[in-house]
Amino acid sequence: MVLRNDLLSPVLDRVSRLKWIIFITTTITILLYYTYLATPTSNTITIPTPNGGGDSSSNNGIESESEPKSQITRPTSSSAGAPPRGETKKNMMFVKTHKCGTSTLVNVFYLYGIRHRSNFALQPYRHNINSDNIVGLTPPRHPGEDYNLQCQHGKFRPFSENKFMPKATTLYTTIIRSPVSHFKSAFSYWGNDKQMMRQLGKDISYEYAMDKWLDLHPGLIVGLTVNSAASDLGFGQFKPELELQNRIEQFIRHIDDEMDLVMITDRFDESLVMLKEKLGWNMTDILYLRRMVGKKSERKLKPLSDKIKNKILDREVIDRQLYEYFNKRFDQHIDEYGREAFMNRVEEYQKLREQFEDRCFVRTEDSRSYSEFADRNMACRFLQSRDVIITRVITQLQLSDDYRKQDVVESFDTVYMEDMVRKIQKDFDEDVPAFDPNDVG
Repeated sequence: MVLRNDLLSPVLDRVSRLKWIIFITTTITILLYYTYLATPTSNTITIPTPNGGGDSSSNNGIESESEPKSQITRPTSSSAGAPPRGETKKNMMFVKTHKCGTSTLVNVFYLYGIRHRSNFALQPYRHNINSDNIVGLTPPRHPGEDYNLQCQHGKFRPFSENKFMPKATTLYTTIIRSPVSHFKSAFSYWGNDKQMMRQLGKDISYEYAMDKWLDLHPGLIVGLTVNSAASDLGFGQFKPELELQNRIEQFIRHIDDEMDLVMITDRFDESLVMLKEKLGWNMTDILYLRRMVGKKSERKLKPLSDKIKNKILDREVIDRQLYEYFNKRFDQHIDEYGREAFMNRVEEYQKLREQFEDRCFVRTEDSRSYSEFADRNMACRFLQSRDVIITRVITQLQLSDDYRKQDVVESFDTVYMEDMVRKIQKDFDEDVPAFDPNDVG
């Protein structure tokens, strides 16, 4: 029997429409269900005033009593698609901030990466990275491999960086410093003291130079000297339409959501041990040598008055709140680990690090500086080299198909790349002292 098309068409149309209605209804139901599941609960962290609140194992370095407490709501879950905080991730995205001890840190990360044949996300032969230009990155050594480490300077742009270092497999971290300490370091490093001496006379005090420089630069500054951490972390592009305090609080929530760990320069060893725990590294993976430490003039060593400290803190309005919040947040990481157990680990690490430093250097009477290397250990030399030089070495390593290309790099001998890597690994394995946990005094 033959059925006529004009009789079937209305029936088929109704069936087709019914299928679409069922499909759309089911899809909406599923989306609403998972949206409900993904909605995080929240709790509130009170940003402590500089002299109150928060049990910190070290001085937070802020000396102001005039700032009120701020209320910032922190999501308890990580960003969508990322595993919960504390779950070990194999890769690391380090947002390198200025004048926060990052030159020391990145050499530790570079040494780890070379020893483990990691793929670095970096701009070839450059000191900075433009995360928006993914095409310009040095490719992984083998097609299809992931990037394992990113340590170069660059504005934090999580939307771009998540594309080549996804949060599902990458630990995002950075480091910040107490505002007064940072300002003192940055003020000199960027030549502002010399600028003021040229204008006002070479015999002016360091504090007077700071005071007059701040007077000559009124208003909100987000740059290399003032609110530098906020600048590096992307505050300049973050919701500029908002009123300042609301913008700062939303920015802090944004950074807390994006970062698995914000380290503290003033708690350097604690920060490295916490990072090690979150990445599942070994103690020997985080050994460092103090770098760029020399004698400072008496005028720079003289303590600052409360007046200039408060003036600096007034201008460091963003970095001050960032520091207060994440210093408190770091204490929470320690409490989650177990404070006593964690501090025992820090003590173990410091003993091991001192043994390693004694192996590399001959100390002088001035404990803040060091003489020539005690031996020619490649790992010691590596950790003391400028990170801009090491970037060139790593670029050459990653671009070399067979790791056999020669390169002449300042402060290294002319060696084959693979020979250099083997020498670093050999020195590290043989000369880094083995840690005996029973030998902790």
